[in-house]
Amino acid sequence: MNDDFAFTTRYDKTAYQALSQASWQMFRKPRLQSQAYPILAALSVLVAASMLVKRDSLEPAIIAGGVGLIVFMLAAIPISGVTARAKMCSHAMKDAQKKGPLPAQVHFSFGSDGIRATVNDQTNLMRYSQVSALAALGSWRFIFFGEAAYLYRCADLPDEAQAKRLDAWLEEKCGQPFRKLKGEGPKLP
Repeated sequence: MNDDFAFTTRYDKTAYQALSQASWQMFRKPRLQSQAYPILAALSVLVAASMLVKRDSLEPAIIAGGVGLIVFMLAAIPISGVTARAKMCSHAMKDAQKKGPLPAQVHFSFGSDGIRATVNDQTNLMRYSQVSALAALGSWRFIFFGEAAYLYRCADLPDEAQAKRLDAWLEEKCGQPFRKLKGEGPKLP
């Protein structure tokens, strides 16, 4: 057991906001970009092409409606991201509240055999071989197991040097680098 890497973190609303932002970038956004966005873009092009071909015979109200539809379909892309992240955060918090009160105190210890996470006297061990991705969002760190994740703030460690050593330890044990995500994540209250 490596006691250098044992600390306690809080899973509060800010933590779940960070998790939803990271999950969005890692999983949901790529899925939407490969599935929904091309369909919306193709429909927009189809409506625009139909309007161009028949522009002389269309009423101004129909042209305005077609332009409005195109704008709506293209605006749905960024709007869907904002609502999806908010919904992911609220669902994660509701699920967590079913297991106990928030904010939850999670104690992590990183040993040679895996990661132990203790919440309310219940300990789970996850082996490093089960880690599917490591991600960094500003000072937030995420250890993904499929779409589930452990998360912590670098500020939970005693100093920045120890946070860097833990990053290197995890990269070595998991056999993969941290994926740097866009943004800084939510600020701590």
